[in-house]
Amino acid sequence: MATAERLRVRPGQRRIRDYFARYRGAFLAGFLALVLTNLLALAIPWLLKRAVDALEASDAGAWAEASTYALWMAVAAVAMAVIRTLSRILIFNSGRRVEYDLRTELFDHLAAMHPTFFRERSVGEIMSRAVNDLSQVRLLLGPGILNFINTAVAYAVGLSLMLYIDPRLTLAALVPYPFILLAMRHFGMRLYLRSRAVQESLGEMSEYLQENLSGQQVIKAYAREEEAVRRFADHNDRFLRRSLDLALTRGAMVPLFGVLGGVGTLVVLYLGGRAVISGRISLGDLVAFNGYLAHLAWPTLALGWMLSIWQRGRSAMRRINELFLAQPAIFDVPGVRPVPPLKGHVEVRGLTWRWPDDGSVALEDIRLDVPAGRTLGIVGSTGGGKSTLVDLLPRLKPVERGTIFIDGHDVLDIPLRQLRQAIGYAPQDPFLFSATLHENIAFGRPEASREEVIAAAKLAAVHEDIVRFPRGYDTLVGERGVTLSGGQRQRIALARALLTEPRILILDDSLSSVDADTEARILASLSEVMEGRTALVVSHRIAAVKGCDEIIVLEGGRITQRGTHETLCQEPGLYADLWRRQRLEAELDSDDPAPVDLPPQERADVG
Repeated sequence: MATAERLRVRPGQRRIRDYFARYRGAFLAGFLALVLTNLLALAIPWLLKRAVDALEASDAGAWAEASTYALWMAVAAVAMAVIRTLSRILIFNSGRRVEYDLRTELFDHLAAMHPTFFRERSVGEIMSRAVNDLSQVRLLLGPGILNFINTAVAYAVGLSLMLYIDPRLTLAALVPYPFILLAMRHFGMRLYLRSRAVQESLGEMSEYLQENLSGQQVIKAYAREEEAVRRFADHNDRFLRRSLDLALTRGAMVPLFGVLGGVGTLVVLYLGGRAVISGRISLGDLVAFNGYLAHLAWPTLALGWMLSIWQRGRSAMRRINELFLAQPAIFDVPGVRPVPPLKGHVEVRGLTWRWPDDGSVALEDIRLDVPAGRTLGIVGSTGGGKSTLVDLLPRLKPVERGTIFIDGHDVLDIPLRQLRQAIGYAPQDPFLFSATLHENIAFGRPEASREEVIAAAKLAAVHEDIVRFPRGYDTLVGERGVTLSGGQRQRIALARALLTEPRILILDDSLSSVDADTEARILASLSEVMEGRTALVVSHRIAAVKGCDEIIVLEGGRITQRGTHETLCQEPGLYADLWRRQRLEAELDSDDPAPVDLPPQERADVG
């Protein structure tokens, strides 16, 4: 397999500090604004101390001096409010930008993943990580960082000023803090484990809800509504219980920190009052000291909340990194450059392809040469490898170097975008987006005009169906095209492929849900529009491939027959058997059956 390949977004673990570096200017400005805010907040108790000391002195100018300090306190309060608002804008906006970058990179990374990745993980679980977990990371980077800086600056400056006023009183105020640190250690791991359990439960519930809503038709057909509701209630109950466990842990932690902080306040009031009475400190000193202690009250209470935010953000980042660590299987090789416009000459040289999960052989020693402008029909038994073969051409599955070529270029040496833009692909089970019919047909060419869309729809024999809808081409089809029949969905997908005017058209049993007459009309239209273009037609109906320039039969991953319709009908094998049986079925379904040339054994079986 090709190994040394390049991605626009490289897989691997994301670190929060890398995103800090990306927006370090805004984070630094927010940090400085927060420092200044806290300095202004801590200056107010000091100004109050000076005012109280001035009034206590009872000098002639005491009132004027106290008024001056009061004015400065008002100025500091206004400046603090303005700068605090600025700091919140800078830090919160940076947190939003990090969330935006992470979500964009995650979507880009997921878009590069192989379809097996999504078969192993549910869409609901991935959505939970991309939405809910990323929101937890944003809370960590916004309010979490804001309160962390507030707490760090408040303690650093506040404790310094408290020590300056009275070291002994400061030590007394710090008595509860060893217990606070022990409580943080005790609750930290519990918060992390409970946060992870809540996020996993939310992911499981989102997964079940998404799957259940998509499968409503099957649920109703089997009258399993009550069972579906019961199972959702089980998921919801599990999420509720785990959320309550987390809430109880947080609910026990935050009041505990408040009580411990309150103990320190009571100690300061008692010892500080005695110190004022003894004359060791002034009344202004005690007022300022209590102001600083009050300023530390919110950071102390916020320690529990910050710890919860940190642990939830850490758990969320771990779940997001599990997606980033997944390795994409298909992307451009290093140094790949655009090749000249592709004409459509397809070659397959000794291709052997194994399933990645168990190593079983899906295709063995496949050799093909389809000149540009020619058509290749592919028939075979179920599981013979038909869809796998055509999936390899646009590299929807990993391809080994030296096995598939277009115009002499190894497909690994053609940029994926150029390769896939040259190929029109209409699968048997097409995916339609929850958008209008026009938007679904124009998906590969959004700039296409309405006239071009209508022309493609006419070629796919779906125009008449569309105009019968009340809103015509502006009709919303619903998720996955649930409002359309299977045949209509297939023809919309065919119109989508034709609108891109591909050099190579792949029809992977894309008319299997269409009646025989409509299929014949579509194939007749395609024979004209595909003049000069290469076509690979996979079908279980011989009528769909009998006009191809060459036909191959795949059985067990190997080509067992090849030739034209006429030559294959003359030799014993699967192709002739299919043709005769399908002709017999057609004759039996008709009102005026004509004799059908069947081998004696088959005539005996019918009789």
